[in-house]
Amino acid sequence: MVCSIPQQGQPSKMRAVLDDFMRGTSGKGKPSPELSSIKGFGYAQWPESLRVALRLVRNLPTRAALFAGPDLLVFCNQPLSSEIGSAAPRILGRGIDELANPKGPRGWRSLAPVLHTCLASGDSARVKDLDFGPVKLSADVSVVTDEQGRSEGVLCLFTLQPVLVRSPRRKT
Repeated sequence: MVCSIPQQGQPSKMRAVLDDFMRGTSGKGKPSPELSSIKGFGYAQWPESLRVALRLVRNLPTRAALFAGPDLLVFCNQPLSSEIGSAAPRILGRGIDELANPKGPRGWRSLAPVLHTCLASGDSARVKDLDFGPVKLSADVSVVTDEQGRSEGVLCLFTLQPVLVRSPRRKT
């Protein structure tokens, strides 16, 4: 599966939603429907380290997500959104524990304990075989700290795992 990355001047849906979140409104001056589910604190009250991390995630051409605050609220970028499909707008701003329920993709259930451990310990990690339905991803996980060194969130960079397909043996 190839993920198309929007070029400058071609705004994507997820990028526009992240822009709205950072402004606190939709382009029309009122809260966007995609943002209505975001709980917790507003972007303006975030520590500078989290705001920088979200801007980084928003602009990266590779699959990435920021899990912010103690509830690890999910903010993914367009390349990751394209990979995980239609679920992306529904996950924006939701806590990882809410996504890691038995009805959701196994990838969230596998990733949640790693994110919590990294947030608590300040350590980084690598996770493989995250099953998001049509794709399997690996994640490199790193803690985002504030100016005093407190863990404020977790940054994840995702890579697509190749799926090995065995070709049928030819009869000789």
